[in-house]
Amino acid sequence: AFQRPQADKVVAKEFSLDYQSARIFKGMQSIVEQHTARTPSGRVDVEIYEDYRGIVLEVSEDGMFEAGKADIRPAVWPFLEAVLDVALLNEAAITVEAHTDNSPMRSAVFPSNDHLSAARSVSIVQYFLGRSGSRPGGPLPPERIEASAMGEHRPKMANINNANRRKNRRIELVF
Repeated sequence: AFQRPQADKVVAKEFSLDYQSARIFKGMQSIVEQHTARTPSGRVDVEIYEDYRGIVLEVSEDGMFEAGKADIRPAVWPFLEAVLDVALLNEAAITVEAHTDNSPMRSAVFPSNDHLSAARSVSIVQYFLGRSGSRPGGPLPPERIEASAMGEHRPKMANINNANRRKNRRIELVF
């Protein structure tokens, strides 16, 4: 008798990663707890949750970058190193989403918020790729990480005051 091949089992067997959301979530929770115990100069506002995209680690913009710039602050490097270790050990794919508020951005380097968010997401991707080579579970295969420039187009809050704009300026690392 003919048996139809079960593609879902073949795909799961041949192409799935060792990704378990519970392990990623616990690992990221541990990082957030350790991070809050660090000195204030290296502290960043971090939130972790799970949604339809996967595990999301949301980091405030002011902890990661100076206003209007795309260079990662050195104080946040230890935090990113710990995040990278958990992602590598759990074979997670990573999407780096950079968000801005709707305040006009016009500089010689970044003519718009889209340009700024693109540069920030690429900066984090390059950091992860550059630092993953000698780590347990590394190096990070380039096909497992992507940069996503969200600009001002997916605000978390209405851009009606400075407090809301601050919440919209964020980096979301999605695993």
